[in-house]
Amino acid sequence: LGQHIFEYALVPYQGSWLQAGVWEEADGYTRPLRCIRITGRGELPPTYSFLKVQPKELLVSAVKKAEDGEALIVRLWNIADREIKGCLIFHRRLAEAVETNLNEEEGEKLEVVNGMQVPLRVRGCELKTIKLIVVGGVPPQNSLSLPRVGSYCP
Repeated sequence: LGQHIFEYALVPYQGSWLQAGVWEEADGYTRPLRCIRITGRGELPPTYSFLKVQPKELLVSAVKKAEDGEALIVRLWNIADREIKGCLIFHRRLAEAVETNLNEEEGEKLEVVNGMQVPLRVRGCELKTIKLIVVGGVPPQNSLSLPRVGSYCP
């Protein structure tokens, strides 16, 4: 079986692991922030989000191109054991948002607010898959438009 090396971390906390944010510490430990230098024209603002999700208990587990068509798939997971109201905020205008199953088969159409925000209700510990149909289709890999996006979530 060979030699094995294990790493672990201990995080002291009070209250529940969810209230104390232990999952954030674990995420930072297992997936540390990595930086790379790239060349470009420098047109991006100092901070910018491709996708924002609120509240923090709603985690993004995947973002990928849809298997069929020009859309993006976003998979979300509610780590809380209670239902939460959340919001997905995309960086470009959305033509439509649709809830799908894991096979990307379409289900309920979702409301799109202000062209970029999708309010969500997610049951405790539920995994949700959302199909985002972007106005004008999915952009080429190296293009980016920069609309102003507020933090409004109904």
